[in-house]
Amino acid sequence: MSEHNQKSGGYIRGLVTGVLIGAGAALLLAPKRGEELREELAQNAAEWKAGPGGTLADRAQELKDRAAELSHTVAQKAQEYKAKGQDTFDEVKEQIEESSVETEHDVEESV
Repeated sequence: MSEHNQKSGGYIRGLVTGVLIGAGAALLLAPKRGEELREELAQNAAEWKAGPGGTLADRAQELKDRAAELSHTVAQKAQEYKAKGQDTFDEVKEQIEESSVETEHDVEESV
């Protein structure tokens, strides 16, 4: 389970890092004057800080919780699909075996 947590933590760190880098690149490449850009950066930082969760650690924890929930949901669905696939496989296998026995019986009768 700790390996799963390590993978989730790495994913979250990567996700947060990617979002921050992407946002920074978008702002730096935007065609705005330096003063407008600094003003917008300050405003966005203040809004983000004051938003729900407030701190970066709180938001990172929220993302981590969401990722864990999504991971659990995906694992559940995978189990369901695996079970359905196994059931279908078993049914087809049974039909093939029955058909094989019937064909063998038909061949014996015709010989």
